[in-house]
Amino acid sequence: MTYTRKVAYNTLAQMIGRVVLIATSLVIVGILTRHLGVENFGRYTTAFAFVAFFGIFADLGFFYILVKELTVDSKNSGKIIANVMSIRTIGALIAYSVGVLVAFLVPSYDEITRLAIIIAALAYFWQTIQNTLTAIFQVHFRMDKAILCDIVARLLTLSVIVWMASLDFGLVPIMSAYLAGNFTSFVLAYFLSRKYAPIKLGFDFAYWKELIVKTLPMGVALVLHFVYFRIDTLMLSVMKGAEHVGIYGPSYKILEVMFILPGIFISSVLPIYARYLAKKDVRIHDAVQKAFDFLAIIGVPIIVGVFILAQPIVAFIAGDEFLSTSFVDFWGHPANSATNLQILIFASIGSFFAPVFIQLLVAGGHQKKLILPNIIFVVFNVVLNIIFIPRWSYVAASFNTVATELLVLFMMTYLSYKTFKIFPRLTALAKAILSSLAMGGLIWTLRETNLFMLILLGATSYFAIMWAIGGINKNMLKQFIS
Repeated sequence: MTYTRKVAYNTLAQMIGRVVLIATSLVIVGILTRHLGVENFGRYTTAFAFVAFFGIFADLGFFYILVKELTVDSKNSGKIIANVMSIRTIGALIAYSVGVLVAFLVPSYDEITRLAIIIAALAYFWQTIQNTLTAIFQVHFRMDKAILCDIVARLLTLSVIVWMASLDFGLVPIMSAYLAGNFTSFVLAYFLSRKYAPIKLGFDFAYWKELIVKTLPMGVALVLHFVYFRIDTLMLSVMKGAEHVGIYGPSYKILEVMFILPGIFISSVLPIYARYLAKKDVRIHDAVQKAFDFLAIIGVPIIVGVFILAQPIVAFIAGDEFLSTSFVDFWGHPANSATNLQILIFASIGSFFAPVFIQLLVAGGHQKKLILPNIIFVVFNVVLNIIFIPRWSYVAASFNTVATELLVLFMMTYLSYKTFKIFPRLTALAKAILSSLAMGGLIWTLRETNLFMLILLGATSYFAIMWAIGGINKNMLKQFIS
């Protein structure tokens, strides 16, 4: 099987699985927003954003380094996996313990929020350990198995949440559903991954030092990236409180779902990048072009469609309370969760395309070049939040996220070109924009129609137009099955 076909299979398996995961996640959000209300959903969002912030210190880029090391040195896979597993387990214990302690020092967090953070930390611990096993599936192009673990976890989480909501349990007991789901997912991943490598702990401290030296630049860059991506929710929770986070929460969750697609595709491409660059294979140019074109074809219509359909999407997912509640005026109108989503969706421009270039730098061993830009992104985002959140709350946080993501895209594109002299052609992007605008005009005209009919009509019209103008053709499809 060719690398292109492996990537296609890996991506297709993940996309099918992610459809299930996205649908399940949206059902969970729908249940929780209606059951918890704005304030408690704000606590829920705060708890996961807070723990995720400390979770990145438990990762420190070891997933990407593990994928790269296993790709170029498969003979020593047992040693590599065992030592990374040990480092990440110890790192996770330290990071999440520190996070819980810090939560008790934040004066604006009440006891419910702190208890939710404790349970979320336990759930994230098992997710972090499982992430090491996911790298094994990634290298062997068997992400279908990783997705299976995630689906089992999410369905279990959903089942427990439905049961607890039916019994009118509050936020803290409901958080335990995530702990049950993540632990189950880890156990399943453990047994499935043993086919490819023995799973055990390793304590080769000399090798630990070597791994840490390799991953430290990437780890610092990831920490900084996560700071500017998550800090808005945390700053909003401290400066404005749970209710403001509650309005921000649904649009923020929807945006997280949006980020799944570029994530799963680029994770499939990373081993190919690493192989081509290691062998100085000129096909790296073609790999970057295909990645960019795919994300343009998929990403642009989603951005346009979500912007136009933001209000019915929020109403369907979160409920009318999140449309009728507002704490900020924007252009003379109350800014609700739908307003927030219309702003935040443009952050996807950066989140869709920047990973194409970020992973190219990582695959080429240029992680150190990511540190300074990420420092700039953090300072840029934090300063904007300090200036504007006190006045415009979640609206400011949304605009600040968009501005930061666009800056990320610009700088990562520049760094990638400067390093590799690779810059993709924009033909597919231009055709995707043209087709998306035509699609947008159609669904705007028929916006009073049922949401699902509009989504189906929009997708059908978009791909029909793309086919008509050559944005999608038979040769392109053949490349992914040959």
